[in-house]
Amino acid sequence: MTDYLTVDAALEYGLKAATKFGAEQVEGYCIKAKQMTLSVEKNIPRLEAGINSGVNFRVVKENNLGFGFTRTLTKERIDSTIKTAIQNAKSKGKDPDFKSLPQPSKKPVTELPFDKKLENITSDSLAKEFTMMIQEINDVKGLHYLQGQLFYQVVEDQLVNSNGITIKEKAGGIGGFASAITTKGLIPNYSFEIKGGRSLDAFNFQELTKETIHETLRAAGPKTMNFEKEVPIILEPDASAGLLGGLFRILINQLQGNVVATGATPFSDQVGNQVATEQFSFIDNGAVSYTHLRAHETVLDLVC
Repeated sequence: MTDYLTVDAALEYGLKAATKFGAEQVEGYCIKAKQMTLSVEKNIPRLEAGINSGVNFRVVKENNLGFGFTRTLTKERIDSTIKTAIQNAKSKGKDPDFKSLPQPSKKPVTELPFDKKLENITSDSLAKEFTMMIQEINDVKGLHYLQGQLFYQVVEDQLVNSNGITIKEKAGGIGGFASAITTKGLIPNYSFEIKGGRSLDAFNFQELTKETIHETLRAAGPKTMNFEKEVPIILEPDASAGLLGGLFRILINQLQGNVVATGATPFSDQVGNQVATEQFSFIDNGAVSYTHLRAHETVLDLVC
């Protein structure tokens, strides 16, 4: 019978195994995520729920990095994952720019609060809120519920390395979206709303419902404007995200640090060169949990 390890035990075993197999430094990251998603489209509900877990190891061998990941938490699979990571590092040759895996920081780490009430969410409680939301939308004259989704996730993760770093966190979130269609006006119009937060207090089912109704009714009265000149326009966040979001995603995928470092982008050989206008900044900071993209004083003009 195969003995499966917990994620914490798998992480501890992997760090010892990496040292035994010759890694000069090693870092392990484990995660356990519980998630649930309830969707309703055309009055047909769909529930997805599950628990995902796995461990990732980053090793240093001959002044380069190698990676390995597995969801099968057995000693045999972890040994194989570590050996693959070490071989991966050796095969790339020495990296003159590599210094070390992260060292412990002298700065205090701010621990994000975790809402324990998220652990009490059930499929029945989500279904109850969903039923009330659909009914409230359909009660508005001329409005019809179209589709929506409610979801939540609780994640426990831990990072440990051979330099003395140990970070453990438990976090969660809940959110959803709803869309509706209105039969008011000459043609049907559609709109939606998205809400989310890290706690039950930050996400309000009733607010999601009211905003969906408000945005759909607002979309019911479009107006036509004719211009014969070039004019500046101001876009709401949803509209600007729709127009520029695709461009930003391409830039993020092509310019983030790990992609540049592995040569997986045309910009890999442009380190140190100017590749964009000075009015544009892209910051990939490993000390924060998100990538920051900013355009300075950008004006979007619409030619009509």
